[in-house]
Amino acid sequence: MAVDLIMPKLGLTMEEGTVIRWLVAEGDRVEKGQTVLEVETDKVVVEVEATASGVMGPLLVGEGKTVLVTTLLARIYAPGEKAEEEMSAEEEAPATRITPLARRMVEKEGVDLSSIPAYRSGRRVRVEDVQAALAKRPGDSRRTGQRIFSSPRARLRARELGVDWRGLSGSGPRGRVVEKDVLRAARAATRPGPLPSLALPLEGEGRGVTWETPTTFQRVTAERMIASFGSAPHFYLIAEVHADALLDLRARLLPLVERQAGVRLSITDLLVRILATALAEYPRANAFWDEGRIGLNRQVNVGIAVATDAGLVVPVLRQADRKSLTQIASERAQLVEKAHAGTLSVDDLAGGTFTLTNLGMFRVDAFQAILNPPQSAILAVGRIAERPAVVGGQLVARPTAVLSLSCDHRVLDGALAAQFLGRVVKLIEEPYGLLA
Repeated sequence: MAVDLIMPKLGLTMEEGTVIRWLVAEGDRVEKGQTVLEVETDKVVVEVEATASGVMGPLLVGEGKTVLVTTLLARIYAPGEKAEEEMSAEEEAPATRITPLARRMVEKEGVDLSSIPAYRSGRRVRVEDVQAALAKRPGDSRRTGQRIFSSPRARLRARELGVDWRGLSGSGPRGRVVEKDVLRAARAATRPGPLPSLALPLEGEGRGVTWETPTTFQRVTAERMIASFGSAPHFYLIAEVHADALLDLRARLLPLVERQAGVRLSITDLLVRILATALAEYPRANAFWDEGRIGLNRQVNVGIAVATDAGLVVPVLRQADRKSLTQIASERAQLVEKAHAGTLSVDDLAGGTFTLTNLGMFRVDAFQAILNPPQSAILAVGRIAERPAVVGGQLVARPTAVLSLSCDHRVLDGALAAQFLGRVVKLIEEPYGLLA
């Protein structure tokens, strides 16, 4: 009996994967547990093993193709068993060419995919394609004269962006137009069309444009950031913090941690420990929003943004509030090394409840970060540098850093977020309490 080989779901947030390379061919003998292909998820490249021993049937998804999780990739047949005539996964399930946001809208609104031109033509279905199909539905409120409801925030944003909200399909309760509907419409209206002339050499200069195809990781990251910024109501709190005590603590602990763990203690390690302490005290900063509910994470798992040649990745230090500085430094060094080597596993990247991003090494003084969904907060840290400060009535140079806390207003209000950031500032300025 044939055994299916499907696109695995390698993490809670994974919705699709890309076949990077098949390591076997049709007709090859394979053993259970043997690596047969490489798959790129939204975070890492992973190896997929054969789920049974036998003979590999037709490869239904070609290299470079992206399909939904659980999509049939191939079948493994018992020796002597005849392979069935099978169509490719793309022919069998064109619905895989649909963005996650568009898929959720299709399911929520009960849209018939065959009514969407992009679906029928084999193109990737996006949110604006679904909105266009909804607008053409028989009995649509814009055609029947039925009253269209909208939120005050949606109307305000519509005026700011020049969008006619009365022509939108609402995703709120009972079809109400909400702010994210307006933002989607504004993005669709301002998305540039094809500009073939840009690909031609500029007159008299012999220069043109080189186009790059984003990797699956880059594309999914872009889609998630758009979704995060468009759906989560961001707000930002900024504080300048004195860092001389933090630098002094690092200098004192540096040789000790290096002897015990064989790695150099970094400012990031200290910040992770500080954040873990504050998050344990303020669980709302460690929470997330999901379908009208607030989820309070039981663990404090701090993600660290790491820039690699392949893009930005966020490996996670689990239960950071229960670990010593030595443990944090050791695990952080291992995760960063794996990130640059491209060997992070799905487990290394899953389960984060809060993110720390630091651009100080690039001489950035301050910046504001986009939330890493579904998390409700992210802390952006600029470089530590000597800046003017008033100490005892005297103007002196003192090492300081600028912290920027981005928050989801659905989970954190301004006062609670300010208390959390204030606790982080206090721990940075008085870090010796971490050793108590």
